[in-house]
This record gives sequence, structure tokens and C-alpha cells, in this order.
Amino acid sequence: MKKIFKTKHETTVDLNGADKERVLVALFKACDALEWHVARVSPYGLMAGIGESGLWRFEILCRIEDGLYVKSASVGRKMMDLGENEDNVKELLAKYDELKHSLTDEEIALIYPQLQAQFLPEENDPLAPANFAEYNKPVRTMDMFIPRENYVVTPIIMMLNILVFIVMVVNGVHFMEPDAETLYNWGGNFGIQTVQGEYWRLTSCMFLHAGVLHLLMNMYALVSVGVFLEPLIGKARFLTAYFVTGIVAGMASIYTHPQIVSVGASGAVFGMYGVYVSLLTTNLISKEVRKAMLPSMGVYIGYNLIYGMKEGIDNAAHIGGLVSGFVIGYLFLLSLKKADSKGLKYGTILLAVVITLVGVFTLPKDITGQQQVQQDMAKAYEQAIGEFAVLEAEAIKAIDSPAATNEEVIAQLNKGVENWKKSELIIAALDSFDMPAQAATTLNQLERYVSLRAEQYELMVKKLEQKTEVYDAKLLELNKSIEAEVRALQAPSAEEAK
Repeated sequence: MKKIFKTKHETTVDLNGADKERVLVALFKACDALEWHVARVSPYGLMAGIGESGLWRFEILCRIEDGLYVKSASVGRKMMDLGENEDNVKELLAKYDELKHSLTDEEIALIYPQLQAQFLPEENDPLAPANFAEYNKPVRTMDMFIPRENYVVTPIIMMLNILVFIVMVVNGVHFMEPDAETLYNWGGNFGIQTVQGEYWRLTSCMFLHAGVLHLLMNMYALVSVGVFLEPLIGKARFLTAYFVTGIVAGMASIYTHPQIVSVGASGAVFGMYGVYVSLLTTNLISKEVRKAMLPSMGVYIGYNLIYGMKEGIDNAAHIGGLVSGFVIGYLFLLSLKKADSKGLKYGTILLAVVITLVGVFTLPKDITGQQQVQQDMAKAYEQAIGEFAVLEAEAIKAIDSPAATNEEVIAQLNKGVENWKKSELIIAALDSFDMPAQAATTLNQLERYVSLRAEQYELMVKKLEQKTEVYDAKLLELNKSIEAEVRALQAPSAEEAK
């Protein structure tokens, strides 16, 4: 009986004297005949996937050395094997044996050079002798935290993000939902402040997260792209792309909404996806890998951009990082195609850094005229409140001043009603301003106060004109409501009470 909880099957068979070129071509044609996706070819073998493009259920690894090593492994969360991996290996070897004997020398001479054009440099080839033992060892969760050949920058960035979060929590920052003031104090990107010279916030914000879920989502996305991209472009380009796209993402956030505190690695992570997608559109990566990866990358990016439209998510940073990553990917392509040119490699890196720094230090001090808007708003607010104070004083004076006749009292009260109506218009105009929460609360209180006062004066006029006591109960109720509003207006705010 087959073991159902075995998630891989591997075997080694004799080459029976066949040369490696014949073996590789036969393996390639066998995978093609079985409609498996060949993701990578190497002088030492190939890797392929079984399933829909970008959604593999099994990964196939074939390595040619002293013998032919073949492994089929379940991908993702598939835990019940049901003997499928063993069947995959048997099916491949059967098709390989069939083709190995039927291939002509002419076919091999035609196909092998086409495969050879897709070979990676020896140091980047996971099937090369120096890399294979490391590549083929069992994957453990802890492995994602351990730097190794071609995977150094990604785990270091991830560990730094986790370490910063732990330090924040130890120092009293909320584990799930830290507030904006706390994130600002720890180095969050606050546009109005950043453009005044605190440019370091564009970098520090990339290592801060608004809760553990925010952190875990970003680190998962970083590892998911880093494990593919870092070996492809190398440590120096990867590190440069990460910080450049993260900083550009921060600038995009500032231009879009300078009054919010923005934190998180997601802008830089989107940048790395942008780099990878740009390279997937070129011949630097084999057609089979492009066909497998582009759809899944597109779905991931599209979903997250749509999800980012929700309130509270800084989608401007996501888009800024993604677009800048796409541009940097094409910039780095120049040196990736000429891998031997160190000057071109570091020249493109320096160019990306210089352009980014120029962008940072030329950020306008008054982003989108925000400071002038705030100053104009404050001046208009003060002027309107001053006008209201004058009208209120005149309205109250109307009922405090002695009057000789009933008609004169009514005339003074009507003048008071007119003043309260003007006050209502002034306060309604202030409602259109985008003011802080405390000022908005005060305006709402003033609006209720003025409305109550206008109603009080109108009833007093009716009482005098009709010479009746029918309005007395309502006037008593209004007096109590007005007193309550006055107490609320005179009460200190939460900030003042501290």
C-alpha cells in the first residue's frame, strides 16, 4: 500500500553510457510530451512543474551527474500524496527511455544549442555541483531567516523589520494597532515634517509596521519575491532596488496625502515585484519561467492594488514602489546582460541612487501648497469667530438693555434674532474647512448653541406679541439646553486637561 502522507519521491537510475547532451534533450522532450512546464534548463539537468501555469501542484527536478537523479515533490499545502509523486517519476522515466533511444544525432545537434542559450552562469545555477546540495536540502521554516549563497539581503531585511517591531512592543507600542502619534515618534513618514528636512523618515518608515499582521503580511511577500529575485540580480542590485523603491514609495505617499503618518515595507516590497515583473518581460529569463510566473505575479499585484483601495491603506506608496521598481528593472537589465562588466553594474546602481537622492532633496517644502492652505484656513477661522463674537455680544445686549415700551423690547429681540441668523451662516461656512477633530467638535457645539439662541429669541418675540404664557415651558426647556451647551463649550478639551 502506498504511503499517503509522503510529499515527495526520488530515485536515481543508471545513464547506461548515454552522453549528457542526449540525456538532457531526451528529458526536455519528455517533459514537453507530458505537457509539463520546463522552468529551468542547465548542463546539469532541468526543473519543471506540473499543473496550471503559475499554480503548480508538483515540482520535478532532474539532475545529470554520475547517474540520473529524478525527484517529484508536492508544492504548497498538498499533504496527501496518494502515490502521485512516485507515478510522476515513473511516467517521466518511461517517456525519457522511449525518447532517448529514438533521438537522432541531428535532432540533438539542433535542440541542444537552443537549451544551452538558456543556461545560467555557473555561480547562479542551482543544479551546478557547488550549489546543488544547498538547493536540494529539505526546506525548513527557519531556512527563510538564514542568509546563504544568493540569499543574503532578503533575510537580513526581514530580521531587521522583525527586530524593530519587537523593540517597539517591548517599549510599550501596541501589538496590534499602534496609533499615528506613536508611529510618528518612532520615525513614521509624515509628509509635512519630512519635507522640512527630516528626510531620514523616508527610510526609517520602511522598518515600522502598524501591528503584527501588517508586519507578517509584508515579510511573507518580501520572502516570496526575494527568494527568486535576489539570486537573479545579485545582492548589490537587490539592496539598491529595495531602498530606492521604498524611498520613491514614501515620496509618492507625501505627494498624495502629506497629512497622514505612513509606515511599512510594502512600498519597497511592491518595488521588488516591479523589478521582477519587468525582468519577466525580457529574454533574460527563459520563456518557460516567464510563462509560469507572469500570470501569478499579475494576479498578486492586481489583487493587492485593489485591496489597497480600502480606507487606511497607503495605495499611493504601493503604486510608487511598483512603478519605480519596473523602471529600475529595465535599468539593471543593461548590466545583467553584460554580467562581466563591473563598471556597468555599479554605474547603473549609482545612477539609480543619484536620481533618487535628487528627487528627495528637491521635494518642495510646501507640498501641494498645504502650508499656505492651512495658514489661510486659520486666518479665515479666526476672522469668522471674531465676527461671531461681535454678533453674539450685540444679540445678548438686546435683551439686557432697558426698554421703555413693549414694542421697543420686541424690536431689540428681532435684532437679536437677525444676529443669531447671521451667526448661523458664519458657522455653516466654517464647516467647509478641513479642520482638526477638536476644532470640528467646537464648531458643532457652537452650531447647536446658536440654533437654540435663535429659537429662544423667536419664542420671546411671540410671547410678547401674543401676550401669552403658553411658550413659558418651552422657553424654560430652551434655557436649560443653552446652559448645557455653554458648559460644554467652556469645558477644557482632552488635550488641555492633560
